[in-house]
Amino acid sequence: MTAKNRWIAALFVLSVLAIAPIWMVARMPLLDYPNHLARNFVLYHLNDPHYNFAQWYRADWGLYPYVGMDLILVNLQRFVSIETAGKIFVSLCVITLPLSVLWFLRWVNRGQEMLALFALFVGYDMFLLQGFLNFKLSLAACFFICGLWFWYWEKTSVWRWLVLLAATTAVYFIHLIGFAITGMILFLYLVFSRSHIKAYVQLVLLFFPGCVLFLLSRPGLDKNTELQFRYFHEKLLAGVSVPVHGFSYGFDNLAMLVLIVAFIVAYWRNPEFRWNGPWVFVLPSLFAFYWLLPLSWGQTFDIDIRLLPALFILLLACAKIGRRQKYLAWLALLLFAARLFNVAAYFKAEQPLLASMTRSFDYIAPGSKMLPIVEAGDDDDQLLRPYAHYWAYAVIQKGVFSPYLFDIKGQTPLRATIEPYAPDDFWDLEYKDEPQWDDIQETYDYVWVYQSPHYLPQLEAIADTVYESDLLHVFKIRKKATQSPKRKARRKPPQKKAIQ
Repeated sequence: MTAKNRWIAALFVLSVLAIAPIWMVARMPLLDYPNHLARNFVLYHLNDPHYNFAQWYRADWGLYPYVGMDLILVNLQRFVSIETAGKIFVSLCVITLPLSVLWFLRWVNRGQEMLALFALFVGYDMFLLQGFLNFKLSLAACFFICGLWFWYWEKTSVWRWLVLLAATTAVYFIHLIGFAITGMILFLYLVFSRSHIKAYVQLVLLFFPGCVLFLLSRPGLDKNTELQFRYFHEKLLAGVSVPVHGFSYGFDNLAMLVLIVAFIVAYWRNPEFRWNGPWVFVLPSLFAFYWLLPLSWGQTFDIDIRLLPALFILLLACAKIGRRQKYLAWLALLLFAARLFNVAAYFKAEQPLLASMTRSFDYIAPGSKMLPIVEAGDDDDQLLRPYAHYWAYAVIQKGVFSPYLFDIKGQTPLRATIEPYAPDDFWDLEYKDEPQWDDIQETYDYVWVYQSPHYLPQLEAIADTVYESDLLHVFKIRKKATQSPKRKARRKPPQKKAIQ
């Protein structure tokens, strides 16, 4: 076995070892992850007589993006529990990215496949750590499709075209932004490689089904078509920090230092260094496009910064390094080891907190209605907020109703059929308006409160504390002897962190 093949074999082994942090803990402290699990638990048990979900929710499957995760998790529950299914899905996101990058480099930068080791580092980037799992899987699918494009043109045939078409359309169902990034990469390659018109026609036909489905579904834009943009300094900071951001600033600084050293090793006085054709123009063109992208469109957020992991991977295709690949491979392994240690240490350190929150569900009656009130610390990094959606495990463990399961027409296949009062400030993890306590007392059986001490007196006036642990309080509502007819309050759709 040659040295290059040994490195490639190591990539396969390390891709599997990379999932160790996922399986070494009872529950992963990922921001949005519990909400996704709870939604899919409800979908699978919607008509289960052991639960009341059919009274509160209905399924709304359609040919719109983002349903890939739901399809996988719902069907995995035929064989395993929802929590095991979730770990399988996260493992899939981690394993497939480096393997898809290896496949991509095999077609666009042949002989430089060892550089795919850097994709191990990207596997646990900030998007996975926030639980944006649809997007993470779509990123792996993006580079698989890009490689598949060159595989098709190596020896064109009808069956290869159909495989490419099916795979590309599948990316649309995983995540719309991943689908768009794939199209942008291939289009820019055609532009800078001065391709024949036939290639452009093939590309248009390849993405045509997904574009038609998008126009039909218009996900998340029915009530909100607003565009929001980041300030210049925020764009600049994100461009530097997003590719390396982990659970600690120490890790971030180490990662940035190693990447700078890697660039110097690859370029400085390297007689074998060669730019790799059109890719050296594709990368800066996409980076220029990053500055034009909005922060949000309707209820789809963080659009611009999702391009940054793709830019990091495209950097691996821009040059031929020669024999210095082996030194870069060692630096990539250092990055990966640091990332894995950082993630595993944080996962383990958060287990006592997660265990205390898990115990709170023992004090909640099955089939009840529960309102979460959760606020963030003043300087809390989003990666350090595993409590934000942890209440969603009560849906899984106790079959409760909560008004904050992700529910957006055209994006998630779960619809709430009741619209109780629920403060929209929850989505910002910061309450600017005082909750309507009379409506809460009338509607809910329990209130799950995290890091909101200023509301404890109001809650103690209408409820009894049944569980308390540090910043977490669970209240059981005292119902009035006679209740007035329920006032129907319209609940707005989620405005923050709705779809990842």
